Amino acid sequence: MNWLGFFSTLDGRIGRKSFWLWSFAVDAVIVVGLLTTLWTAVSITEDMRWLSSWWFQSIVILLFYPQFVIDVKRGHDRNIPTWVIAAYFALMIGLQTLPRFGLLVLRSGQSMLSPGNMVYWTVMALFVISSVALFVQLGFLRGTRGPNRYGSDPLALGELRRVQSRR
Repeated sequence: MNWLGFFSTLDGRIGRKSFWLWSFAVDAVIVVGLLTTLWTAVSITEDMRWLSSWWFQSIVILLFYPQFVIDVKRGHDRNIPTWVIAAYFALMIGLQTLPRFGLLVLRSGQSMLSPGNMVYWTVMALFVISSVALFVQLGFLRGTRGPNRYGSDPLALGELRRVQSRR
């Protein structure tokens, strides 16, 4: 499977092995890119304020796309609709951008149980619960056996290829 074709569409299904391999590859690229950017920016400016700038956060959000494609394809294998993965990523992006506008911030001068802080903690709890649920669904549970509305079973296709290669 070529990487350009893989990331150009949200169609299809991938198994757990492909999910983990693609995720590690994308994460490695992201980490190397961020470390290179960090090293370059710090060596040029010797100032860390750029980490909170809108353009840096925009770059980080753009880097979500490859992982989004991987998660959608793996979700399709589990028969999870695209909108569920999209809602999770929208929540993740919201958590990155809302504090920039003074929304969804932890108010340090108030009690942890004040109404403003309770909104923050509720949203964070929902994010953690949805993150764990999605992680288990995509990373550890077997996909739908046989074809589903998103395509053929990737494990069945792999088994067919192995049988054909033995002949």
